[in-house]
Amino acid sequence: MNIPEQREHLLSGCPTLVEVAVTYFSNCGQRTAMKRFKEYVNGNEAFSADLAAAGYTKWHSFFVPHQMIVVFKHMGPPDAAYEWMQGKFSRP
Repeated sequence: MNIPEQREHLLSGCPTLVEVAVTYFSNCGQRTAMKRFKEYVNGNEAFSADLAAAGYTKWHSFFVPHQMIVVFKHMGPPDAAYEWMQGKFSRP
């Protein structure tokens, strides 16, 4: 799936938490991607508050489109997030 298809997929329908996490943290497996995504959300008070205001709780397993807009606001589109994470998590 190329980048425009990823964006369209994330904004159409209700992507699961796993799909969103793996899209943003595509350089690792599902469990690690979910862990990193949750750590990122929980470590960013504004992001966590905006998701809560959009109706998302830790018990949800999917995102509705207006919640994905919150994700894009805080993490950027998946390709930009991927480039940032490559620099942050790549080995020297």
